[in-house]
Amino acid sequence: MIENSWFKIWQLAVCLLILAMWPQLIGAQESFVVRPTKIETTIKSGESQIITIEIINNLGRTAEFTVSAEDAGPGDSLSPLNLLGSSTGPYSLRNYLTWPQNSFRLDDGEKYSLLLQISIPEDKPPGSLHGAVIISSEPVGEGLASVVSRIGSLLFVKIDGQTKESGRASGLALTDRLLAWSPARANFQFTFINDGNVYLNPYGLIKVKDIWGRVKEEITLPPAFVLPGSSRFFPVAGLEKYRLGRYKATLYLNRGYEKYSMVDNLSLTFWSLPIFDLMAVILLLTVAIGMLYLVKSRKR
Repeated sequence: MIENSWFKIWQLAVCLLILAMWPQLIGAQESFVVRPTKIETTIKSGESQIITIEIINNLGRTAEFTVSAEDAGPGDSLSPLNLLGSSTGPYSLRNYLTWPQNSFRLDDGEKYSLLLQISIPEDKPPGSLHGAVIISSEPVGEGLASVVSRIGSLLFVKIDGQTKESGRASGLALTDRLLAWSPARANFQFTFINDGNVYLNPYGLIKVKDIWGRVKEEITLPPAFVLPGSSRFFPVAGLEKYRLGRYKATLYLNRGYEKYSMVDNLSLTFWSLPIFDLMAVILLLTVAIGMLYLVKSRKR
């Protein structure tokens, strides 16, 4: 009994030790926070605006933080946006950004409010500018590995005035054919083309109906930015599994401007062909034909 009691006490002590060390074991403190991660605002030519970005040190140690800015440009099918480093983007924003200091030091748990000023020249035409404020961290102290972490806060600035808002969805298709052993999910894809001079945030849904007109599923598409003069590929993952049958998917996509009138409707008809379902149907047809043949044979 005494040995069992000591064993239980030892187990409890080990559990308490693990709980105390858990943040260090999983690296939960090894991060810093930058918020907001995305900023959208509208400014008139010749005017300025100040935006606050918060940086919180959760690295578990004192760190030196530096501030920089980069332009943003269109990406590819894997990433809708690329940061351009020292290169200048087609809708450059970084030269219009200023902040009080380029570096600062924070102790663990300390917060800093960065006052970012956006100043638009008077001769800047209406449209939109895109970039990011980059916060980099580096540990402070001797003997610490110089590992630099970077987190960006995206900036989308519309210059007020007569802008060209123009875009459209195209190419609704299935990612893969629904030919599998068992019922599978339907995954879709489409492309949104922005041929205007200002970024857009299209949103909507995909509704799928069966051959009887019953709704099989609705997939919500939250707002997602598309930079001007570019196209963005949208993969859409379905949730429901489709049994044998014919289905119709319809994309209802609001282009992100003139909310109630500029909506694209794209339709796609597809078949789901689970092999087990096909085998079951073939087996049932074979049995039905065989029974019909036997009935006719007996009547002769």
